[in-house]
Amino acid sequence: MSRLLRLGVLLTAALLIAVPPASAAGWDPPSTLRGGAGAALGTAIASGTTGVAFAAWQETEGSGFAVYAARSTGGAWGRPQRISDAPATSVTVRIAAALDQVGAKVQSAIERIDGTMRNAGYADADWTLIVQGYPLPLVAPLRYPETYTGRFTTGGCPFYDADLAWIATRIPVLNDALRKAAQRAARATGHPVAFMDLEQALAGRELCAKSASLVDQLPEGPQRTADAERVSMLRIGNGFEPAEAIHPNALGQLAFQACLQQAWNAGAARSGRCAGPVDWSQTDPDGRPLVTFTAG
Repeated sequence: MSRLLRLGVLLTAALLIAVPPASAAGWDPPSTLRGGAGAALGTAIASGTTGVAFAAWQETEGSGFAVYAARSTGGAWGRPQRISDAPATSVTVRIAAALDQVGAKVQSAIERIDGTMRNAGYADADWTLIVQGYPLPLVAPLRYPETYTGRFTTGGCPFYDADLAWIATRIPVLNDALRKAAQRAARATGHPVAFMDLEQALAGRELCAKSASLVDQLPEGPQRTADAERVSMLRIGNGFEPAEAIHPNALGQLAFQACLQQAWNAGAARSGRCAGPVDWSQTDPDGRPLVTFTAG
């Protein structure tokens, strides 16, 4: 077995590493590596045939993190060295900053659309603009255990419940930014802009939901319509594109069609919230589920 495979790591408040000696298959006592006072995460380890090993990791530092590295020669670890110039911004902070920019960018896009339509000679009454929000594609807890086999291999939903809980707090923020952008653009251009909130449009039939089933395991027909997930699972290879994952599948798009039909309102477009039906087996003559649309 290579030295690389025999390296052991345990992440706590600091980094604990045990390295086997070059001449034996046993383990040296663990060494504590600590760069600062934060919690360690995101570890990477490499080892060569000469007995030299390197470890690099992140440590939380305020709202961000710093990157540290250490070197081991002959089983003895040197003093950790900070290799980042300044605390890097955490993913949470970066996402929050990006969400703050979404509204401005969407408003600008809507205003450019309005300008294009006017320049093309269209009157306000000739066209309608509806801004579509985002649905919750997964909701914890999922029907599979938090294991590689359960959530990745079988379900195609490789997320921890804690991550999904965090995502569930961001989708409403994103949708609120889109809603407000539509309202600001409408005031700026004088042209009505409706907003269609889809946060709960797939409720009960999200990917890996306990109340849903894998679409591929259900025969085409009433049972699939009633019970199948409305979100595409993550699949690798066999002609599947990863970019298609965690997006509405064909059944999910039918739900969006039903929501859009309600928002369109026979030409009198309106803003509102669209929620998945209580009974997904019930559809209109075109196969669309009987969603609930609340104007406002």
